[in-house]
Amino acid sequence: MRVLLSILSFSMLLCISVASSNGGSQGDLVSWHGKDSPINLPKNLLLVPDESMLSPEDRRALQRCRPRRERTDTEREDENEDEENQDFAGQEFKIDNVVDITVVEGNQAMDRRNMTTNDLLGILDSKRADQASRSRRNRQLKGQRNTNSVEPGNIRGAHRQLNDKKGKKEPKEPKEPKDKKGAGKSPKKGKKGAKKGCKKGKKGDKNGSDCDSHETQLVYLEFPSTEVFYVMQLYYDPYRCRVVYGPRPYEAYQYSREDMDHIQGELEAMFDGYDFAFTQEQPEANSTEYSTITFDCWFDSCISVDFRGRIRILFGQAEKIDLRNTDYSDNAFVQGNFWQFAKSVDYNDFILRQYTNACDLVDCENRENRDEAYRSVILRQASRTAAHELGHLTGLRHHDSFGPYGNGIAPTIPYSSFYPTYDGLNEGDETFLHIMGSGASVGQPFWFEVNRTDFFSERSMLKLLANEAGEVLHEEDVGGLDNSIKFNKLHTDITLPEGVHAGKKLEFEEIFVKGSISAPGETDFYRFKGKAGEVISAEFNGFDIFPYYDEDYNVTIGALNLYKEEEDGTWMLVSQNHQNFEGFDALMIDATLETDGTFIMEVFSPDSVFMGYCIDYRPYGPVLLSLMSLDRTGYSDFRVGNYYLSIYKIAAEEMEDSP
Repeated sequence: MRVLLSILSFSMLLCISVASSNGGSQGDLVSWHGKDSPINLPKNLLLVPDESMLSPEDRRALQRCRPRRERTDTEREDENEDEENQDFAGQEFKIDNVVDITVVEGNQAMDRRNMTTNDLLGILDSKRADQASRSRRNRQLKGQRNTNSVEPGNIRGAHRQLNDKKGKKEPKEPKEPKDKKGAGKSPKKGKKGAKKGCKKGKKGDKNGSDCDSHETQLVYLEFPSTEVFYVMQLYYDPYRCRVVYGPRPYEAYQYSREDMDHIQGELEAMFDGYDFAFTQEQPEANSTEYSTITFDCWFDSCISVDFRGRIRILFGQAEKIDLRNTDYSDNAFVQGNFWQFAKSVDYNDFILRQYTNACDLVDCENRENRDEAYRSVILRQASRTAAHELGHLTGLRHHDSFGPYGNGIAPTIPYSSFYPTYDGLNEGDETFLHIMGSGASVGQPFWFEVNRTDFFSERSMLKLLANEAGEVLHEEDVGGLDNSIKFNKLHTDITLPEGVHAGKKLEFEEIFVKGSISAPGETDFYRFKGKAGEVISAEFNGFDIFPYYDEDYNVTIGALNLYKEEEDGTWMLVSQNHQNFEGFDALMIDATLETDGTFIMEVFSPDSVFMGYCIDYRPYGPVLLSLMSLDRTGYSDFRVGNYYLSIYKIAAEEMEDSP
């Protein structure tokens, strides 16, 4: 009997290995094909070198490969390890397929589309290990300041240094100025965005809340003098007379003082109105906390290419998603060398013309303008990616790009990527205009990232303002059916530059609650008043991202249900979500209230974890829902722990004024 129960408990796991992607676009990797017409890449892009560009020694080595010689037994064994790495010596290998540019998302929760049972169990085991070590790490870091940004020349593997320890180091020697602008731009402090909120230093007011401690977020822009970068690719080695796969060095882009000032100016414009300050001068040791954005890849390589023309790029990555921006000393990197790579190998500028509008701004037919065209793209990409990664460092998520507020999810997000299946609007057609969008998360087209200057959405605005003037409530003070939560109102003079809410002064209401679930099956309730036409969104943060400032935090997988309390005492379900489109945490997007009244947000930890959908390929076979039981698989500890609940809304009159 016990064996039978074990088989039944794991029966739904067996379906996972054949789960289909459902057309999703929310995973770690998303392919962008640009325009519909294919691109015929030059033959020297990847495999066969342009002999006119070879040195005399390399040219002689290439000639020795012709005619095609017999391979040795050792070479044959090496080549058999990968059937694609064939000997193309003496062949004119051309790439005539569509360029498939795939951007890796550095801060993605997970990709459930092709997840197997072992993948999920690995994630859960990793969370356990991370939770066990995080407490020790936080105690070591407590009270220390960030003075250890990465030294130039030591970028490779630097992310491991930054994540594993925050030790002290001597400040770098300042660079000698090359001209009057050589010293770089000094920190510029933005206007504080929130006009009204929680009064600092006062505890127990209002809902029994604690105010978030807030200071100006100082951001150090670090531009290392890296001479080369590496691309993992297949290439033709004339000395070995065969195609090999490995790192190839290319000359890195060198940011001039004018470039650095331009990027800093772009960031100051995108964060204008919020309490941020940017500098190119590293603050002195132990003087203040600051975040560092390094304009160079942390890894050995952030670009890879295979012989079919498929390009994978990591444009940047944040050290973490810092919920509520409590760590002022976290770090991120940005790299713009993909365009330097394209410039080096794409002699006819196919990629530049296909994916950017640089040639509309600069006459690319004049080869003298080629450097300026690539420079403009590199600066746009670097500025936009830096703002995106800094958004992660202040607690912003990819779904914060959904817009306009009230229109639901982006049209590129499949309903089935949520559990239960999303049943709201998918008219968020302004999503691609916003900084926190990306191709790997919300399906943003590649050319959007390099052809325009994005801005923060309404959701991002609310969170940035809440970081400065918000408050933290506690479950024991505001939870339960006998209490009624009062929302914190946030006002700002910041306006959106375009979209249905362009030029309007928006007023938001928000609550941020710290709670806990002490036993499986426990349910927490939060009551609040609502008006017809208001749009409610809510986020359960318990598993996907850690609140790194909370040493006692234990991860929890949670779910949300929103009810309307009827006059007869019954509850009517308004909206629900157990898992978002990227990970395990619940995300409730734009639930419109149809009537005035009392509403109840239910928070609980379910036993079942959604793994996607499995298709029975027999004729007329059903589409099976793939779930995994935490209790039956030995992971019931993820049903107990801490969580942070965010509920926010926009005033009804603001929505009515929208065209």
